[in-house]
Amino acid sequence: MSNQWKQTKTRGSYKETRYLDAMLRPVLVKTEDTSDGSGDLTRYSRTTFDSKSQPVFQSFPSASATAGDGSETDRRHPLIEIAERRSGVWPH
Repeated sequence: MSNQWKQTKTRGSYKETRYLDAMLRPVLVKTEDTSDGSGDLTRYSRTTFDSKSQPVFQSFPSASATAGDGSETDRRHPLIEIAERRSGVWPH
């Protein structure tokens, strides 16, 4: 992810790296447990935004940096889930 802003937070062995777009919105978040150094505990989550900077898609955490690439496995009602999160109603 070149030519993007990056924000990193570290607390103990927990490390979170947020890659921001030109409007400083987090488009990719990488979380990792650095305690064992293997990288097995690294997860990625991708978010896309509409023209009003509202999130329209947020992937589930994935071991792959291509999370939220629009593949069939990432399409579990993304717009409905974002709306439910905003309203505080979660699917059962």
